[in-house]
Amino acid sequence: MTPEGLKSDICRTFCAGLSVSTVPAGFAVSTAFIMPDGDPLTFYVVETEDGWVLEDDGDFLATTIASGIPIDTGTRRNLLEGILSECSSSWDRDSFQIRSFPVAEDRIKHACISFAAALVRTRDLVHLTQETVASTFAEDLRDSVARRLCGQFEVEDDDKTDNPADFILKDTRTGLRAASIFAANSNEKLVVALLRHKERHPDDAPVIAVLEKEPGKSVSNKRFMMAQNRGLLMPFYGPDPESAIEFIRDHARKVAA
Repeated sequence: MTPEGLKSDICRTFCAGLSVSTVPAGFAVSTAFIMPDGDPLTFYVVETEDGWVLEDDGDFLATTIASGIPIDTGTRRNLLEGILSECSSSWDRDSFQIRSFPVAEDRIKHACISFAAALVRTRDLVHLTQETVASTFAEDLRDSVARRLCGQFEVEDDDKTDNPADFILKDTRTGLRAASIFAANSNEKLVVALLRHKERHPDDAPVIAVLEKEPGKSVSNKRFMMAQNRGLLMPFYGPDPESAIEFIRDHARKVAA
């Protein structure tokens, strides 16, 4: 094998998987990159008054969000927008399409390479679930609680303590704190939650440490048993998130208006 021969083989492989066809809006570009659903990565080149725009069909972001992965919020949104900004692109909040800024005709070939690479990278964000990236668990939990318990509780930051919870719940009727919620995805976070639990007055709102995984994984069995023996409320989120949120609702402090 020689460098020239390898280059020739790679070029043939890429070109064999590339096709361009005419569509009503402009051109459809199908690449050699095969997506998880088995279809080739495809995007469109559309002529506008300001120049040529590259865009996808919006199906990826829409399907991802509909499946419960909040790629449009928190860490994932920041990563998504960072990836797209590198190729001079953004995403439309209404159509969920990923779209480039207008480019001149002589720059389309360069823009296509950059745009295709960005579309591939955005697919990796799907794998940033609470099973693989602990830093997003608190955001996932907060987003789920806010959606499910809106109307009953308001979700706010806990910024008036040395050991803040990931967020707090306030009763919408009384404005009083109803619970302090910790996303317990590590021994350290569980210990902080236990410390807050031990410091609380009996009349204070409860401390709830939501475990990302069963004991022995994100937290050790020893830490879990210690917290359990001291009465810390610890629902499990991963295997049954809906029941975990119901647990939070049921154990939040109820105060008559």
